[in-house]
Amino acid sequence: MAAFSSSSRRGRAALGLATILLSLLAAHCGTAVDDASSVESSSTEDDRAKECADALAAIPPSAWHAEGRVDPEAQPTVLNAARVCLSRYVQINTSNPARADEPGEVAAVEFFEKVFARLRIPTRRAPLARNTDPKRASLVATMRGTTRNRSIVLLNHTDVVRAEGQWTHPPFSGHDDGKFVWGRGALDMKGVGIIQLVSMAILARAAAPLERDIHFAAVADEETGGTGAEHLALGEVIDETTDRQRDPLGLRPGVVLNEGGTGLRDVLIGGRDVYVLGVEEKGCVWTQLAHRDPRALVTALAKAAILPEPSLRSLPSSSTRQALANDCKLAAMKSDDEQKTNVQPRHSELVFDCASNARTTLERAVSPVLAGFEPAPHVAFTSERADGRERVTLKIEMGAGGHGSTALTTALDVAAGALVASGQIDARALRNESDAKERFFAKVVSPANAVFFERIARTYGETASQIPGLLGNKLLLGLAEPFLPTEAPFRNTCSWTTFRYPVAGEARAKIDCRIGYGTKAKTFEDDLFAYIAPTGVEKRTATEDCFDCYRQEFNSSAFGPEARDYQIVSHVMQRSSPDAIVSPYLFPASSDSYYFRRAGVPTYGVMPAALREAELKTFHGLDERFPIDTLFDAVRVYTETLHKLSNEVAPAPRDAAHKLDTSSIRCQRRVRRGLVSQGYEWKDEALDQPICEASDDTLWRCTTTDDAPRFLRGVPVDNDARIYEIVRLKPEYTGSGREDERMPDARFVDKTLYRSRVNQEDPSTRVFSGQEFEIDTGTADKRQFLVRCTTPTHQVFATLITRSKIDFFRD
Repeated sequence: MAAFSSSSRRGRAALGLATILLSLLAAHCGTAVDDASSVESSSTEDDRAKECADALAAIPPSAWHAEGRVDPEAQPTVLNAARVCLSRYVQINTSNPARADEPGEVAAVEFFEKVFARLRIPTRRAPLARNTDPKRASLVATMRGTTRNRSIVLLNHTDVVRAEGQWTHPPFSGHDDGKFVWGRGALDMKGVGIIQLVSMAILARAAAPLERDIHFAAVADEETGGTGAEHLALGEVIDETTDRQRDPLGLRPGVVLNEGGTGLRDVLIGGRDVYVLGVEEKGCVWTQLAHRDPRALVTALAKAAILPEPSLRSLPSSSTRQALANDCKLAAMKSDDEQKTNVQPRHSELVFDCASNARTTLERAVSPVLAGFEPAPHVAFTSERADGRERVTLKIEMGAGGHGSTALTTALDVAAGALVASGQIDARALRNESDAKERFFAKVVSPANAVFFERIARTYGETASQIPGLLGNKLLLGLAEPFLPTEAPFRNTCSWTTFRYPVAGEARAKIDCRIGYGTKAKTFEDDLFAYIAPTGVEKRTATEDCFDCYRQEFNSSAFGPEARDYQIVSHVMQRSSPDAIVSPYLFPASSDSYYFRRAGVPTYGVMPAALREAELKTFHGLDERFPIDTLFDAVRVYTETLHKLSNEVAPAPRDAAHKLDTSSIRCQRRVRRGLVSQGYEWKDEALDQPICEASDDTLWRCTTTDDAPRFLRGVPVDNDARIYEIVRLKPEYTGSGREDERMPDARFVDKTLYRSRVNQEDPSTRVFSGQEFEIDTGTADKRQFLVRCTTPTHQVFATLITRSKIDFFRD
């Protein structure tokens, strides 16, 4: 995501939302932060597995409801199991690469073997492609269905990036403070692995019937090479077009659910949950460039818009810079030690060989320029004198590091500013060439993101009828951009992530490029190199020089009406709350999905937990943590998705056979009784659906009969509606007496099923025409609930809408 340096890099100054739609930052083509001391739990491996298994065993079989739902009444045991298992799993240090005193991914395999044994679900180990290290292995656990074909693979990776810096709680403590489970991997991606585990446990405990096999595949090495998933999908890749043996374990996959999607809470749209499903994924090009002159290499990167053009303030005078250029020469420059290509650098270092007593002048010239970066870097100057010369070292620390595909102002960007301030490089030499921006980094809207734009734009529009004219038009991108946190999914991007000088008498830089829709990896690499080769830049691709040089193509899976599995996933997630927006999406990093898509298996990024901005910033960063308040809903949605996928239960049609009428559900509108002081009453006229008025909040009380299902589908029809609140009422509620303007007294409310989080006047609080949502009417003999709604108007467009009807259906 970094390196839409091709433009102004709007939003680079702070991490902000720029990391958000990566959600989950992945992969061998997507890793991040390195190294830290850690304090692990004192629990033994056996204790951790036992505690998780005990918590799963406490989930009652009745947690799986006969109507194909996780029963909300089972929330305490389900949530406890998810919390305990995630905490214990995070305590296992599966850092990749592992040091000599660390257990490696095999420790995660041993953990899952013990847990699945308690669930009586068989497991087997799998090797990695081209790797026989005994610390490394993958695991597959299988729940058998009645058919062996088109199985469901729940893919998750067990390795985590290294933990660095000062954490609030130690990165391998798995600390549970009641709000979060803290630790490295909690989000990427041990949290998803535990959601998958608990979902399987619920179905196993209930002996739920399954047609398709379900395989839980916990793979090693996603963060550095992807060789765990590679083996499962392809056996072993021989070259860019050939693999040795597809599906060597005989999994017979029909669909794979992996990382690469996420839920966003109050991020893109205030008050809305937005779920993006990863159906497309960027490819990557990692390469290493070299030049004898480090300054020439830096300017070449700027020419190609790989180094973002810095906005330098408080530059010293030209005469001061010229004097510094005469007095000081760049002797060394480097980024973080042991830096990987796909990690944004937190540290950089410049060493100058200067005339005696030049440090003070150098510090005065450089410090004001560096202070102009945001966030302000930490800068330290030291010097040593010898033989009448002064060797001045400038150390720069910037931010918390991050993913190679993210748009951050890094320590290397700050170092480039220091080169200008010290007279080593002319500021004009760091200007980005406009033809490079257009040639390599122009905006491209992929098929998935065209749909994403439509759904975001529609949220701010009036009705669906006003959107189709914008499709296929660049105007759509322009309208959507103000609401998007990053341009990364809509451009190719490149970042310079490592720099070394001197190395074998030259300067070397590694670049992390992410390529999107319509771009081929080799073509992009060749064209980019040809563009800067005239400056004297060369490539260094020998293994010893560029151990992680790599190319991977853009990849995608179908998501249209013909993609039955995708439609099931999308449908279950869509109805999870009245305001949820679900869309296909291009994941702007890379993951293990690549290998299964290469094998021809539809693969989707799914993570049904709605995360806030603060949590999203911790992917691969400090204080990674999973919010506990999202865990139960995530497990519920995942379990229901899994069951429907296994039994290939397509969404029920909205036809007369499924529609509920007054024989199953009776709705009454609240009306004012006489004077204001006399309160309200329920209108005697019985209607089989609420009608939301455009000019007035309307409150409806609906009562179901015995033959109505417990879980109802609400569907706004004809026009869009705004849903403010849904509450389930206690059986003894009669509606008598004076009531609150909006809802009855709290003592009559059994449960608040939904409450809008945004201001009532906000037009984005909308449930779209045809968008389903679900109401749990409860377990009492008399089941009744209230719906408060209206039909929205828009301040820009004149509206002909006067009302919107909500129909109810059964599955």
